[in-house]
Amino acid sequence: MKKRSLSLLLVLVMLLGVLPTTVLGASIVADRRGYANLIVENTTFTDASAASNNQPPAWKGTKITAGFQVTEGMTMMDAIVKILKERNVSQTGAENGYISEIGGLKEFDNGQDSGWMGTLNGWFTNKGFENYVIKPGDEIRIMYTSTGRGADLGGDWGSSDKRLKALDIVGSSSYLTMFPAFSPDVHEYVIPLDEAWEDSAVRNVKVQPTAMNKQYQVHAYVGDEEVLPRDTLYIANGMDIQITCGDPSWETACDNTLPAQTYTVHIVRPGTTLNAESVSVKTIKGDPNVEGAPVSLKFDAQRSKITGNLAPYAQTPDFNDEGFTMTLNGLPEGATARIADVYGNTISEFVDGTASVTSGLSAAGDYTYLVGVTKDGVEEYYTLVLTKPVYRLTKLKLSSFPNDYNAANVFHGQPEGTLFQADENGEPTGEIGFDGKTCWSYALYVSPAVKQIGLASKTDVNMSGAFADEFTLGVNVNGEEYVAQQEKADTQAEFLSKPVTLNPDETTVIEFIAKQKTDPRFVLSTKVYVRVVKTPVAELVAALDALDLDSLIYPDDTAQIQAYQSTYDNYTDEERAQIPAATAKKLTDAAARMKLLQERFDGGIQAMTDLVNACVPVTADNYRDYLDTVRKATDKFLSLSDAQRAQLSKIKCASKKTVTMGFWTAYNTAVLQSIADGISTGYPTDYPDDFIIQSGYYNLDLGHEDTYYQTGFREIWTNRPKTYYNYTEKGLPFTSPGLLEFDIKDESIFEIKEVESVYQDLGLGGKGEHANMLYYLVPKKAGTTTFTVKLCDDKGVMYCQTPEIVVHVNSPEESKTEKLYQKLTDFTEREYTRRYDNWCYEYGQEGAEFTFHINGENGKVWVYDYLKYNEDGTAVKTAYTPDANGDVTILLKDGYNCIEVNADYEGENVTQVYALQGKVVKFITENVSRPGEALRKGDEAGVWTLGRPICLHKISRIYNNGNGATMYITDMPRQGLVRTDESIKINYNPSKFTGQGEAGWFYRSLVSLTDSGKITLHDGYIMHAGYGSGLGSELTQGNTGGMADSTTFEFGHLADITLDVADNPNYVGPAETLASVASNGGVVKAGESITITVPELPTGEMLKTYEVDETQELKYAISRFYTNIPGLRSVETAYRKLNQDGTSVQSVHEIKSITFTVPADTKPGTYSIHGGNVAICYTKGFMDAYDFLYRGQIDDLTITVLAADEAVVADLINAIGDVTTGSGEAIKAARNAYEALSEEQKKLIPPEIVKKLTDAEAEYDELIKSVSQVGTPAQGAQNENASGLPFADVVPGSWYFDGVKFVYANGLMNGTSADKFSPEATLTRGMVVTILYRMENEPAVNGGKVFSDVAAGRYYSNAVAWASANGIVEGFTDGTFKPEKAVTREQLAAILSRYAKFQGKTVPETELPAGISASNWAKADVAWAYANGILNAAQGSDAAQNANRAEVAMAIYAYLSK
Repeated sequence: MKKRSLSLLLVLVMLLGVLPTTVLGASIVADRRGYANLIVENTTFTDASAASNNQPPAWKGTKITAGFQVTEGMTMMDAIVKILKERNVSQTGAENGYISEIGGLKEFDNGQDSGWMGTLNGWFTNKGFENYVIKPGDEIRIMYTSTGRGADLGGDWGSSDKRLKALDIVGSSSYLTMFPAFSPDVHEYVIPLDEAWEDSAVRNVKVQPTAMNKQYQVHAYVGDEEVLPRDTLYIANGMDIQITCGDPSWETACDNTLPAQTYTVHIVRPGTTLNAESVSVKTIKGDPNVEGAPVSLKFDAQRSKITGNLAPYAQTPDFNDEGFTMTLNGLPEGATARIADVYGNTISEFVDGTASVTSGLSAAGDYTYLVGVTKDGVEEYYTLVLTKPVYRLTKLKLSSFPNDYNAANVFHGQPEGTLFQADENGEPTGEIGFDGKTCWSYALYVSPAVKQIGLASKTDVNMSGAFADEFTLGVNVNGEEYVAQQEKADTQAEFLSKPVTLNPDETTVIEFIAKQKTDPRFVLSTKVYVRVVKTPVAELVAALDALDLDSLIYPDDTAQIQAYQSTYDNYTDEERAQIPAATAKKLTDAAARMKLLQERFDGGIQAMTDLVNACVPVTADNYRDYLDTVRKATDKFLSLSDAQRAQLSKIKCASKKTVTMGFWTAYNTAVLQSIADGISTGYPTDYPDDFIIQSGYYNLDLGHEDTYYQTGFREIWTNRPKTYYNYTEKGLPFTSPGLLEFDIKDESIFEIKEVESVYQDLGLGGKGEHANMLYYLVPKKAGTTTFTVKLCDDKGVMYCQTPEIVVHVNSPEESKTEKLYQKLTDFTEREYTRRYDNWCYEYGQEGAEFTFHINGENGKVWVYDYLKYNEDGTAVKTAYTPDANGDVTILLKDGYNCIEVNADYEGENVTQVYALQGKVVKFITENVSRPGEALRKGDEAGVWTLGRPICLHKISRIYNNGNGATMYITDMPRQGLVRTDESIKINYNPSKFTGQGEAGWFYRSLVSLTDSGKITLHDGYIMHAGYGSGLGSELTQGNTGGMADSTTFEFGHLADITLDVADNPNYVGPAETLASVASNGGVVKAGESITITVPELPTGEMLKTYEVDETQELKYAISRFYTNIPGLRSVETAYRKLNQDGTSVQSVHEIKSITFTVPADTKPGTYSIHGGNVAICYTKGFMDAYDFLYRGQIDDLTITVLAADEAVVADLINAIGDVTTGSGEAIKAARNAYEALSEEQKKLIPPEIVKKLTDAEAEYDELIKSVSQVGTPAQGAQNENASGLPFADVVPGSWYFDGVKFVYANGLMNGTSADKFSPEATLTRGMVVTILYRMENEPAVNGGKVFSDVAAGRYYSNAVAWASANGIVEGFTDGTFKPEKAVTREQLAAILSRYAKFQGKTVPETELPAGISASNWAKADVAWAYANGILNAAQGSDAAQNANRAEVAMAIYAYLSK
């Protein structure tokens, strides 16, 4: 919603109260005689427009001007109601404190900002009219606002300007003058008051100030006495009138921190020093060589006013007066004088009795100056007014020959034949139209089809009065005489007979010359520069070549195509020959295309007219016969273009109404009666009568008091008579008893108790106690049933849509589990399952799919068919069975869907009920860019939603949420958010309801198509924003009278919209965009964060625009992108001035960056981040306003999501595969990766995956144990071959044969399988120390170094500890042992060398053999190993290389053989 609803706005318009006035005795204010005044007017809505659905106002102008007697305690509202009733003018809403209609002119008739507002003595009241007790002299003005919520009436909520706009001191005589002339920035004024005036019987005035912003109070005082706008004030010499605007102590809806603006008017005695003989004036000519002339003056002593007439304006300097010299004779000694402007600024000081104004009088007009004479320290004032008349042409209208001007030919934005006001060179100044008083040069542009310019009537050039008598008239063309100077009538007749032939290649200057008969040197000239505009052939060819025939629109492009055709027609044969045949054909095709478009345009209008005529008249009795036709007319009306719909408001149908009103009449009658008769279900229908507006379901426990389970029923709007309902206010609970009819299908299960109560209302117009009906559900026995509610009259006629509400009374077993309905299913955890939500599906589908989970076993689900019952009264149900996981998908159909769930839960068979409202909708698509054409890339599509639900109306009396904006998500480039087209809303209840501003509009979503193919608008919802009570508070009727909180809610699940969009090879995206970048090159792991930045996002400009001052400030700014990452609809960063939700960034500039976490379960791949925009909320006064910025202007980008750490771990575990002795590294890598996870990440890995790791570790340990154990228990399983070994890969004669045979025979090493030893495979460090440890018969371990990567319980754990404790191994500097790492030849040498020392053997130092390399730390050990044959140079010269199993076998064989 862009703005706060007008309903609230118009009743909260201004001011704490009227300032108290002094009780007067001998007052300077005339007796008010106990009267006040009321004016009712409409000056803003005067004609039909798009905002008014092309309907004219019910009335315009001033409806009432009335004086009335003020009685004690009379309020503004009392006075309004009284006068309207006396004048027989209708009104709606006064009884509720808010007037929504006067004389048939209703709020919202001219758009959503339109309605009634009121001022008291010129300022907008801040509360309901009934809060202000009026007094004699007050003026009440009730006015209709159309735009800006009163801004068009002078009340600007966002302005803190406390200046006056006007200050009128109005007297009964015309010679009352205030000096200087009023200016908002001048605060001191003087009104001269002569003796005659002071002593007259008419010395009374009215003081009428007007605030620049009528949201601020204005009060006028003389001393302590207030002067009201309609008071008559007796003025006297020495009186000061003080006017104050916007005193900070006076309440206002706007910022009130600035000081008040105060203006003072001094009533003074006028001058007495000067007289007629002491003043003279002589002009100063424009030519200094020409003597000026004395001015004949009139001296009005009573008014201290000097007037004189100058010579008429002349175009030649020697005749024209430019200034004047004033002479004052006989000034008293010591006196000084000056000439000042009307603001009191000195222009010239008198020296020796003379002062001059040398310039400023060149043009015609009235020139006013002040002459100030100061004597004895007191300045007195005289007014000097010099008037310069002008002789001029009174009419100049030139016609074309032989053809009339062609309006299709447009020059400088105006049709051919327009007179452009021009400078002395004939160049347009920007103004158009003839103005003989101020303009003497004009430009006229014509096409080559115009051959001559002249008069169609002799009076088309004219001058009148003294001008015509004193001057002759002639015509020159291009400086040459064309019609001789002669009497005006003779020139008119001659010029009429001889139009001027134009030269198409040059400018033709037609000059009308007037000469004074008595002095022909006095000349006045008016020139018209006529230019024949001929479009160059190349220019026309370029324009036609660039023309996209498919983009032409009727009637928008008609004039342009006609202009192209006219240009072509005016070419010579030679010029036409220069136009390519294809281009000429394109012009012909364009004309044909426009004809086709016109036929289509007219055909659509005719089709709509025929449909409307086919259903006239529709009544409540015969509507069924016309319902199908009305529905077709609705579809047709919405599918038309905006221009066609506007045309329908000008065409009459068979009922003598306009087609538009004929349609609405039929629509309202048929639709509302179909609702009342219950036949609307299943067809897309708008429900302005739906008074439940929410799905209801109840799971009740026995044993509570009968006022424990409260419920409520509220209307949106109804077409029922007001006699059946207390209030016209919309959205209130039903407060009168007997209005509602309840039908409980099984009354043995529960009953409804109605309690008459009252509520306290502190807001709007309903202060005090008011009747209030309370409704309670009283459970009687366990079971399930439904009930319906109707609003009926005494004849049983239903006025509202009937809901169906399901009630389940829990058994004692079910009541054992608190809030069982929340635990049995995840229904309440799903999106859009509140009672306010609707699930929409498209007409033609079976219903809206809704999926939820049942936590119990053997679940069953039934959905009740809306309002359908079996013969025994039980509901007709559709059964659903959950899948193996307990998930079930049901279809929500049109209406109220009661849902019953049964399952075995915690040892009991239980039932709970739920409900959701389904809503069938229909989408009507139009091409806004190219009406009637198939959609293509680059177009704007308009999608109307027929049957769109009204999710939320009012909560308590103060909630004003507006209509709610339709929101969709799209994945198109640079698009993300699709929302309601704010430029157009069609009111479908203009004649039936006064509540159409909150229930009664068709909405169009505007879709910018930046892609082709099948475009889906998905994840739709309705956004409500405004001020009001929170959700769930609707059972509380009263309000506190305070300002409601600003609220924003998402409602409903809208059906997806699919558009078929053709490609457009000519589509070009926006020329300038804002770049967006992603951190880390756009690469991120699932479960981790990434930052999107728009570096050039103009946040500084946003602040300048929205953070203006205390009266307009930025409330929040949210930058947002949309994504196609599953589970992540959008990402955003929010700046909130008040940090309302605790998540705000500190500065608005920080919204340039959005940091978000990619869901941990996101699959690896590339994802789109698109549709960047900034959502703005700003305050104007106390209102909120909303904008969405930069849509379509921010570049999209993609990010690459890598597998999350936990996914990597799972992959490592799964990659282990079958466990072999070579699996150690893979198992260790998986274990290390798992242990590196956080506890939260570990929880995300499925238990079966973790088990796979632990199983692999155990299997590996057993395998290693079998291949590295001392002794021969495993050898029996191996079949020895002829060599005495079971290994096929160890043959006699190989260099390692003896070693392998030795370690195998002595049980030191086994094969890697039954028949393989794998001599080339590596052996881990853990295996080596385990062999040695077992050779020592696995002694007890005491001490030893603790290595970070040697976990307890592994096959090598004790071996490593033993080897460390006995100095056989040391590990690495990082504290690890790396047991799974392959042992190197030098590590093997070091381990065996230290083992030898452990066994007490001598390990002498020796030299490293030549050609053998080793690490420094290992050189001594390697030298010893080579010297003792433990290592052999034949197996390699680099001791840092890995040792294979064959080398380890030979090393152990060599060591033990020594």
